Amino acid sequence: MYITKMRREADFVAALQSFFTVCDANKAELDLGDAELTEIEAAATDAQTQLLAAEAARNVARSAVTTKDATLTSSRQVVAKFARIFDANLDVEDALLAQLMLPPHDPPRSLTAPAQPLDPFANADGLGNIVLKWKRNGNIKSTVFIIQYRASASASFTQLGTTTKTKFETSWTPGQYVEFRVIATRRGVESLPSNSVVLWSGATDQTLELAAA
Repeated sequence: MYITKMRREADFVAALQSFFTVCDANKAELDLGDAELTEIEAAATDAQTQLLAAEAARNVARSAVTTKDATLTSSRQVVAKFARIFDANLDVEDALLAQLMLPPHDPPRSLTAPAQPLDPFANADGLGNIVLKWKRNGNIKSTVFIIQYRASASASFTQLGTTTKTKFETSWTPGQYVEFRVIATRRGVESLPSNSVVLWSGATDQTLELAAA
């Protein structure tokens, strides 16, 4: 095929190298000066350089596509893994799943109450500093415990504070009646209250260690 008719790039670039070689070897017969030969040589060199660069770029692109595909496959597997974990965790609300662009729980989660806190125990010193402790009873770490108190046996309980731990520190006037209880809450559902623990009018100059009433 004539070089002027070649359309395949690789064939044309190879032929162009030969074209220059023949021109250089027969410059007298072809009446070519240095300027003309330089022009032909530059055309052959530039064409080969750009063809090689394009081929290298295509190879890099193919490699990049392969790497991209492998990475996306791995990333999809990670998302699928955690989607299953979140779906199995009934503490994750459907609204949060929606923010994560995940479907709601299937089957829909049931809002079961957290377990009742057990064995509240109050430790008080003569200065009125009180440490209240209780058992988690299997409740997960994100469970919030509501600490309630009342100042007489006939009064209603009032919220004193909250914590995710199983320990709460407060203070009270030594010798004055105070009663505590703890309620676990999760996802807006509350447990039954724990047994109450009462600090009576014990001596203010000694430590009080009173079990649940």
